[in-house]
Amino acid sequence: MKQNLLWSDEANKCGADVERVQVWDALSELFLDSYRTEDELDALAERIASTPFSFNELGHILFCEIGPVCFPNLLMIVGGEGMGFAPEWLISKCLERQRAKPYQPTARPEAIPFWMHLSSPLYFDAYLLIYRTQRLRKARK
Repeated sequence: MKQNLLWSDEANKCGADVERVQVWDALSELFLDSYRTEDELDALAERIASTPFSFNELGHILFCEIGPVCFPNLLMIVGGEGMGFAPEWLISKCLERQRAKPYQPTARPEAIPFWMHLSSPLYFDAYLLIYRTQRLRKARK
């Protein structure tokens, strides 16, 4: 709970949407130098599923906002960040990306563009997490 307050406080300071920051935080976990259990992945999917973003917008958030910011961490030869990203750094970088390439709603909110599927190996674990989130939402209906 304390960590979520830290993220929401930082989101408010930066003028970022708190729910979008929640998605950035959850997806950023998949760019750390650590293994996630099925229970941990389920918990991350629950956090994302509680947000109002369509599957299409989650794809945009992953491929256009958080992925380009966090992916270099996976390329570190000597252990990339493993403890988590600093909220102020992550939020400011993702906000820059969001402003540079804002989300444009589509006629198909439950589909992601083909180019994202082609790019999925770069962000594979996070890509699978947004599908896990979609399955969770469908199971609730």
